[in-house]
Amino acid sequence: MNLGMENETTEHKRNTSELREAMESVVAILNKHGAGTLYFGVRPSDGEVVGQDVSEKTLRDVSQAFTNRIEPRVYPTVECLVTDDSRSYIKVTFSGDNRPYACDGRYRVRSADEDLPMSVSMLEAMMLERATKRNPWDGRSSGRPLTDVDEATLRRFVEEGNACGRIEAAYSDVGDVLGRLNLIAGDGTLTNAASVLFCPSRIGARLKVGILADHRRVEILDLRQYDSPAYDLIGRAEFYILSNIRRRLVIDGASSARRSPIFRVQLSVRRLSTPSATATGLTAARRYRSTSTRMPST
Repeated sequence: MNLGMENETTEHKRNTSELREAMESVVAILNKHGAGTLYFGVRPSDGEVVGQDVSEKTLRDVSQAFTNRIEPRVYPTVECLVTDDSRSYIKVTFSGDNRPYACDGRYRVRSADEDLPMSVSMLEAMMLERATKRNPWDGRSSGRPLTDVDEATLRRFVEEGNACGRIEAAYSDVGDVLGRLNLIAGDGTLTNAASVLFCPSRIGARLKVGILADHRRVEILDLRQYDSPAYDLIGRAEFYILSNIRRRLVIDGASSARRSPIFRVQLSVRRLSTPSATATGLTAARRYRSTSTRMPST
C-alpha cells in the first residue's frame, strides 16, 4: 500500500524510534499550515507502508511525545491502521492555531518536505500575532469614560441595528447599551472600539474625501477632511460620494447626446498611530471619466 510522497502537510517516518525528528516536523507544519498528518511505519522516500509493531504503549508514547516536547500544547488524534496485507502503521492527525510552536525550545517552519530553522523576523511576527489574538486592540481599554460617548451617534447606531434585525433591544442608556455590546473594558472605561466608533475624535477616526480629475491622480478637484466618531464618518463618506455623482446631457438640435460617467469608488480603512492611542482612519476617493453615447433625435 502506498500513501504518496511527503509534502508540506504530510510527514512519513519508518517507525517510532524517530519520535524526536517527527515532533520537529509537526511544529514546522503547524507553524506554516496550522494542521497536518504524520505517519509511522511508512517509508519516507516513496510513501510505501512497510509497517511496524504497534501496541497500546506505542500509541501512548506517540501521544506523550506531543505533550512533552511541543509548546504550546497540541492534542493529536492517534490511530493504528492495518493494510490489506496485515501491516500495521500509525496515523497521527494534528492541528493548532496558537503559533509559533516549538519542539524542545526550537522553532521550525516547513518548506516542501524539509523542516527549516525559523528566522528571527518570522518568529517575532508570529509572537506579535499571538499576543494580538489574545488581547486584541479593539477590546483594550481606551482610558476614556462613558461620558465621552456622543449619545446621538450611539442612539442612531442602535436604531439602525433594530431596523435591520441585528440588534434586538431598544435604546435605553449609554451604559446599558455599551454593556450589552461588550464595549466596556474591565476597568469601567470604554474599549478602543467604542472610543473610535462613538466618541468625538482625539485625532482618532479621520475621514479624507476627495475628487480626482482622472486616473493619473495629479489634479485634485476637491479635498476635505473630517474628524468625528467613526460611525458618523461612514454616513459622511456615503453622502459625499452620492452628492458628487453627476450626469451630463448635451442637446445639439439634430440629435441628442448623453454623456454618462463611469464611476470607480475606493473606500479604505487604515489604522493611524497617535501618541495616546491607535486610531482608525477612513479614506474615500472617487475617480471618474466620461464616455459618450449617441441618442437618436426625436
